Amino acid sequence: MNSQIVLLGPPASGKGTLAALISAKYGIPAGSTGAMLREEKRNQTALGRAADEFTREGRYFSDEIALAVVTHWLEAHAPEGRFILDGFPRTLAQAKQFDERLASQDLTLKIAINLELDESEIRRRIESRLTCSRCAHPFSERVHGVKEGQACPDCGAPLNRRKDDQLTTLSERMNQHRSLTAPVVEYYQQTGRARTVNGAAESEKVFEEISQILEGCAQ
Repeated sequence: MNSQIVLLGPPASGKGTLAALISAKYGIPAGSTGAMLREEKRNQTALGRAADEFTREGRYFSDEIALAVVTHWLEAHAPEGRFILDGFPRTLAQAKQFDERLASQDLTLKIAINLELDESEIRRRIESRLTCSRCAHPFSERVHGVKEGQACPDCGAPLNRRKDDQLTTLSERMNQHRSLTAPVVEYYQQTGRARTVNGAAESEKVFEEISQILEGCAQ
């Protein structure tokens, strides 16, 4: 199967959950720019401080910040060139520059999974989403029966509501997704690499469909 994968989709479309499921099944390192940058913020790096300004305003990270942190993560966690990236690339410039980076290593991104979800479901999911302050695993108050401040079932750290998981910033995030990420999906469609999946289904069903896509994609 293919082992260079990106997961695209609007906020709360399940990218993080699906990246973890794919990683566990196939043994491919998975990471998201959000989790990577939260780690940078905990370490009080310059990248982390810059990213925090974008997060507070509900905006996407700049291309420069996103590419820098992904490159650093790949060097540390995916030296063999096998990876799952959750929510990256988010702009056309990032997609093209990432292709160039991979080509310099004799690698090619062959598959981009695009998760579709309507805005009403996105709002419902965001209202109940909590994220572990340490391992960044997402949980749903509605589905998993957890509460803010409760210990993470995976690592024991407190569950918090992300700063950008506010309905007041959702409209801006959706506008940015439509204007910035839609051209990325079109770019991958034009090069025959995009596969669209209904993200509104149960995560197990979405995962099964994605697994079939990945296993049917030649190396």
